[in-house]
Amino acid sequence: MAVACSRIYFAMESLAQVHFLYQLSLRFFLDIFYELLNNNTNLEGVKEPSERLSILIRDLFQLVFKRVSRTLLHDDYITFGLQIAYINLKGIVFVVVVAVVVVVLSKALQAQAMRLMKQVMNSFYVEGTISHRPTSV
Repeated sequence: MAVACSRIYFAMESLAQVHFLYQLSLRFFLDIFYELLNNNTNLEGVKEPSERLSILIRDLFQLVFKRVSRTLLHDDYITFGLQIAYINLKGIVFVVVVAVVVVVLSKALQAQAMRLMKQVMNSFYVEGTISHRPTSV
Protein backbone atom coordinates (compact mmCIF):
# COMPACT_ATOMS: atom_id res chain seq x y z
CA MET A 1 0.00 0.00 0.00
CA ALA A 2 2.83 2.39 0.86
CA VAL A 3 4.59 1.76 -2.46
CA ALA A 4 1.37 2.32 -4.41
CA CYS A 5 0.67 5.55 -2.51
CA SER A 6 4.16 6.94 -3.10
CA ARG A 7 4.09 6.06 -6.79
CA ILE A 8 0.65 7.62 -7.20
CA TYR A 9 1.72 10.79 -5.44
CA PHE A 10 4.80 11.18 -7.62
CA ALA A 11 2.71 10.47 -10.73
CA MET A 12 0.46 13.32 -9.62
CA GLU A 13 3.54 15.50 -9.12
CA SER A 14 4.83 14.63 -12.59
CA LEU A 15 1.66 16.02 -14.17
CA ALA A 16 3.30 19.44 -13.89
CA GLN A 17 5.57 18.30 -16.73
CA VAL A 18 2.50 17.75 -18.92
CA HIS A 19 0.96 21.17 -18.23
CA PHE A 20 2.22 23.94 -15.98
CA LEU A 21 -1.20 24.35 -14.34
CA TYR A 22 -1.20 20.84 -12.89
CA GLN A 23 0.27 21.68 -9.50
CA LEU A 24 -1.20 19.07 -7.15
CA SER A 25 -0.16 19.27 -3.53
CA LEU A 26 0.60 16.71 -0.88
CA ARG A 27 -2.45 18.01 1.00
CA PHE A 28 -4.61 17.12 -2.02
CA PHE A 29 -3.28 13.55 -1.97
CA LEU A 30 -3.64 13.28 1.81
CA ASP A 31 -7.27 14.40 1.53
CA ILE A 32 -7.88 11.59 -0.96
CA PHE A 33 -6.15 9.12 1.35
CA TYR A 34 -8.15 10.32 4.36
CA GLU A 35 -11.40 9.92 2.43
CA LEU A 36 -10.32 6.44 1.35
CA LEU A 37 -9.67 5.30 4.90
CA ASN A 38 -12.51 7.02 6.72
CA ASN A 39 -15.41 7.20 4.25
CA ASN A 40 -15.02 3.94 2.35
CA THR A 41 -18.35 2.11 2.28
CA ASN A 42 -16.75 -0.91 0.56
CA LEU A 43 -14.98 -1.82 3.82
CA GLU A 44 -18.16 -2.24 5.84
CA GLY A 45 -18.43 -5.75 7.21
CA VAL A 46 -15.05 -6.88 5.85
CA LYS A 47 -12.88 -8.26 8.66
CA GLU A 48 -10.03 -10.11 6.93
CA PRO A 49 -6.91 -7.88 6.64
CA SER A 50 -5.81 -9.14 3.21
CA GLU A 51 -9.28 -8.59 1.77
CA ARG A 52 -9.44 -5.10 3.31
CA LEU A 53 -6.05 -4.28 1.82
CA SER A 54 -7.07 -5.38 -1.68
CA ILE A 55 -10.26 -3.29 -1.40
CA LEU A 56 -8.27 -0.27 -0.22
CA ILE A 57 -5.78 -0.55 -3.06
CA ARG A 58 -8.51 -0.97 -5.69
CA ASP A 59 -10.47 1.98 -4.31
CA LEU A 60 -7.30 4.08 -4.02
CA PHE A 61 -6.67 3.92 -7.76
CA GLN A 62 -10.31 4.61 -8.59
CA LEU A 63 -10.60 7.53 -6.19
CA VAL A 64 -7.31 9.09 -7.28
CA PHE A 65 -8.26 8.94 -10.94
CA LYS A 66 -11.73 10.32 -10.24
CA ARG A 67 -10.44 13.24 -8.16
CA VAL A 68 -7.39 14.08 -10.30
CA SER A 69 -9.24 13.84 -13.61
CA ARG A 70 -11.51 16.66 -12.45
CA THR A 71 -8.49 18.96 -12.57
CA LEU A 72 -7.21 17.81 -15.98
CA LEU A 73 -7.94 18.93 -19.48
CA HIS A 74 -9.80 16.24 -21.37
CA ASP A 75 -6.79 15.53 -23.60
CA ASP A 76 -4.67 14.65 -20.56
CA TYR A 77 -7.01 11.98 -19.14
CA ILE A 78 -5.21 9.36 -21.22
CA THR A 79 -1.79 10.39 -19.94
CA PHE A 80 -2.74 10.19 -16.30
CA GLY A 81 -4.88 7.10 -16.80
CA LEU A 82 -1.96 5.27 -18.38
CA GLN A 83 0.35 6.32 -15.57
CA ILE A 84 -2.11 5.04 -12.98
CA ALA A 85 -2.65 1.83 -14.96
CA TYR A 86 1.09 1.27 -15.15
CA ILE A 87 1.45 1.72 -11.40
CA ASN A 88 -1.54 -0.51 -10.68
CA LEU A 89 -0.44 -3.27 -13.01
CA LYS A 90 3.22 -2.86 -12.03
CA GLY A 91 4.26 -2.92 -15.67
CA ILE A 92 3.33 -6.58 -16.17
CA VAL A 93 0.36 -6.17 -18.46
CA PHE A 94 1.02 -2.53 -19.33
CA VAL A 95 2.07 -3.19 -22.92
CA VAL A 96 -1.15 -5.14 -23.57
CA VAL A 97 -3.25 -2.33 -22.09
CA VAL A 98 -1.50 0.23 -24.28
CA ALA A 99 -1.99 -1.92 -27.38
CA VAL A 100 -5.71 -2.22 -26.65
CA VAL A 101 -6.02 1.53 -26.04
CA VAL A 102 -4.27 2.35 -29.32
CA VAL A 103 -6.40 -0.11 -31.30
CA VAL A 104 -9.65 1.15 -29.78
CA LEU A 105 -8.92 4.83 -30.35
CA SER A 106 -9.96 6.34 -33.63
CA LYS A 107 -7.33 7.07 -36.27
CA ALA A 108 -7.46 10.78 -35.47
CA LEU A 109 -6.52 10.13 -31.84
CA GLN A 110 -3.85 7.50 -32.45
CA ALA A 111 -1.09 10.02 -33.15
CA GLN A 112 -1.97 11.90 -29.98
CA ALA A 113 -2.09 8.66 -27.99
CA MET A 114 1.35 7.64 -29.25
CA ARG A 115 2.76 11.06 -28.31
CA LEU A 116 1.27 10.76 -24.85
CA MET A 117 2.51 7.20 -24.53
CA LYS A 118 6.08 8.27 -25.33
CA GLN A 119 5.74 11.08 -22.81
CA VAL A 120 4.52 8.67 -20.12
CA MET A 121 7.25 6.12 -20.82
CA ASN A 122 9.92 8.84 -20.80
CA SER A 123 8.64 10.23 -17.50
CA PHE A 124 8.79 6.75 -15.95
CA TYR A 125 12.31 6.29 -17.27
CA VAL A 126 13.39 9.63 -15.82
CA GLU A 127 11.87 8.80 -12.42
CA GLY A 128 13.58 5.41 -12.40
CA THR A 129 10.41 3.36 -12.10
CA ILE A 130 11.33 1.15 -15.05
CA SER A 131 14.69 -0.52 -15.42
CA HIS A 132 15.46 0.27 -19.06
CA ARG A 133 14.37 2.74 -21.69
CA PRO A 134 12.16 1.15 -24.37
CA THR A 135 13.53 1.24 -27.89
CA SER A 136 10.12 2.03 -29.35
CA VAL A 137 6.61 2.54 -28.07
